[in-house]
This record gives sequence, structure tokens and C-alpha cells, in this order.
Amino acid sequence: MPKAVLTHFSPYLEDCLPPTDKQNVNRKGCDGATYVTIYGGVKAAYILICQWMLASCKNQSIQRIERLGFAQYARLHEAATLLDIPRIKNDMVNRMDKMSKSQIPVQDVRVIYANFPKDSLPRQIVIRSIGDAVFERRLRRWDLYKEFKLECVEYDNDIYDYTEQRRQAIQDAELANKKGQKARRRKSGEHTKGSNDKVEEPTQVVTKTVKGVVARKGRGAQPTYVRIGLNDFGVSNQHYAGNVRRT
Repeated sequence: MPKAVLTHFSPYLEDCLPPTDKQNVNRKGCDGATYVTIYGGVKAAYILICQWMLASCKNQSIQRIERLGFAQYARLHEAATLLDIPRIKNDMVNRMDKMSKSQIPVQDVRVIYANFPKDSLPRQIVIRSIGDAVFERRLRRWDLYKEFKLECVEYDNDIYDYTEQRRQAIQDAELANKKGQKARRRKSGEHTKGSNDKVEEPTQVVTKTVKGVVARKGRGAQPTYVRIGLNDFGVSNQHYAGNVRRT
């Protein structure tokens, strides 16, 4: 494998194997000139990455890595992280996320739990993928995953914790929504009460019976005239006379 190709794609290898006029980074398992020891990952992933480097140089353009299984994507992501190759690393993340939206096959789940810790990205993607399928009751081939559940306590605990977190999140959201509705109703009630503070009382109609004195009896076609005193209407003669303008 040409040194120039390795150092072109990998900043990590460029630090380990710098040009002769530059000082190399002191790393364990690296002499700065002829060899580099990489701790972690699997050989097959590094071979595939080297093939990708050579193919990209040969075709003078970045080549696309072939379609693989979820566990292989996880291994490539691991190797690309160690070599510090963001292009492959990000590509593998996108591919793993895409596969997780349907359902990660149980054989890949087994590989992930056998080789990756809980805080690793591949395992977190597996937990989310299977946990969502279990919570939403859409997990296919339930029997195969149940078999692995009985074999691997970590898997069982991870899926249980994830589904409980989703259930709690839904309950918290519903509770917050109810509190918001109560607050809005309370605010609306206070606004209505305040707007009715100055309501005018309705006018009361009082019916009063008065007795009139016949002043002149009607004769023939003439009407009968009746005299009713002002006092009967609560108005004095003096008050009435004071409000009459003389002309």
C-alpha cells in the first residue's frame, strides 16, 4: 500500500508517517517511517478501506462503498473513526440510520452486542431500532429476538429501559398538556370575570294604580275628561311649575 495514498486520506496516518522533513507524532506502535500499529477494529474493515482508497485514486474520484450489512457498516464506522476519515465515518452513520428505520436483523444485533459497548453509536442505533419496533408493536420475527433476549441480559435490559423511557416521555407530555389546558381555562375565566365587573343593573318597571276624578262627563260624541293629580305620579306641583319655562 503506497504511503502517499494512506496519508492522503487519513490525517491519523499522516501524523504517524509524516514527510522526512517533519517530525512525527510519538505514538505507541509507530516508528514514524515504515509502520503503524492500529489498536482496535477488525482487519476486514481496514482492508476494505484501503481498497476504497486505491479505487478512488485510480478513478481520480471518490468511490462509493458497496452495500453491506448493518454489522459491517458498524465495523467500517469503527475503523474510519480510528483512522480519522470523516467521509467514510459519516457515510456509515447515514447507512446505519437508514437501516434502523425499518428493523435491524437479529444476526446483526448479535454481532453488535458481542463487540460494541452500550455507549457506542452502533449499539445505540440498535437499541433505538428494536426498542421502537417493540414499543410500537411492529417487531417482525418476534421469536428470534425473544430467543436472543433470553440469551443476552444486556439486550433485555437495554430494550426494557428504552421502552420505559418512551412510555414515561408520553405520560409527561400528556400531563404537561393537561396543565396547559387548565391554565388557559383559568386565565379565560379571570378575563370573563373582569369584563363583567361594571355591568349595569336592569331597570325595574314599577306599576302604580292611580284614581282619577271625573272633571267633565261626556255628552253625545264628547269624551269624558278625568283629572289626575301630579302627586299620584310622585311629582309635586312646585317641582313641575319650576321646570316649566314661561314664554
